[in-house]
Parts: sequence; structure tokens; C-alpha cells
Amino acid sequence: LLVTPAAIAERLTARPAHAIALSVVFALAFTWGGLSLAVWAPYPVSFFITTLAFATYLVVRIVRPRRYRESRRSSASASSIAISSRSIAP
Repeated sequence: LLVTPAAIAERLTARPAHAIALSVVFALAFTWGGLSLAVWAPYPVSFFITTLAFATYLVVRIVRPRRYRESRRSSASASSIAISSRSIAP
């Protein structure tokens, strides 16, 4: 509950203030979600909290690198076009 919300928030935003706010929101959501699920199941609350946090982290980890690679490719292709156009010009 300390590390996972911060790791998720860090992957979603580059701004420190937004990352802190997102981390708090995720921690509260995981806590309340875990408490709500634990009411109906015989498992401890901690199981649900960590499962929700880890599942969210996996989703963010799987989805986010694709966006990063796509933006990196587009910026790399734009810079290569700029470099090639400079080398062609007299």
C-alpha cells in the first residue's frame, strides 16, 4: 500500500504533484475496494488490497510501455527526417 500506488502514479504522469495526488487516490481506492470485497469473502482484507494494487500495476505496466514506444518511434522518425533533409540540402 506504500509502494504500488506510487509506482502506478509514476507511470501515469511525469508531474510530481499529480503523481502524489494519484498515489493517494489509488491507495484510497485499493483500501476501500479491498474492504468492500472482504465483507463478502472469507479472505483477509490485505489479500484483496494487494491483489487490486498488483492487478492495476500490471495493467499500467503492460499498456503504458506501448504508448512510450510509439511516441519514441514518432519522435525518432521525425528527427531522422530532419537529419536527412539537412544532409540533402546544398
